[in-house]
Amino acid sequence: MAIDSLAHGGAGVGRAEGFVVFVRGALPGDRVIAEVTGGKKRFAEARVVEVLEPGPNRVAERAPHPGATWQCLRYDAQLGEKQRQVREALERLGGFELAEASADADGADGADADGANGGEQRPIIEPIIAA
Repeated sequence: MAIDSLAHGGAGVGRAEGFVVFVRGALPGDRVIAEVTGGKKRFAEARVVEVLEPGPNRVAERAPHPGATWQCLRYDAQLGEKQRQVREALERLGGFELAEASADADGADGADADGANGGEQRPIIEPIIAA
């Protein structure tokens, strides 16, 4: 199964015969074998059994930790994903119209691509106020 994106909460989103599958442990760009663990009428939940082909932003896991679901995702990709999710929530749920966001994701703060040195980068989202 090919993983297209990430859902809120960190599960990868894939599709099997048009059916949406949320796959724990999968990242965008991954091709995985997944085992279905549950679901509803409109979607299934699964877990990765094997990563057949890693996506371009996958990095080695530092340590198994259930609270660090995105530790296998490059740090700059984490920032982009978090920014996308916040933007989507503000636009879809909050009804805000947002200007293009900017982020310092070039490592100017000293962090390498996976944030290994603990550097911090903050995406900026600026709302447009309609008069």
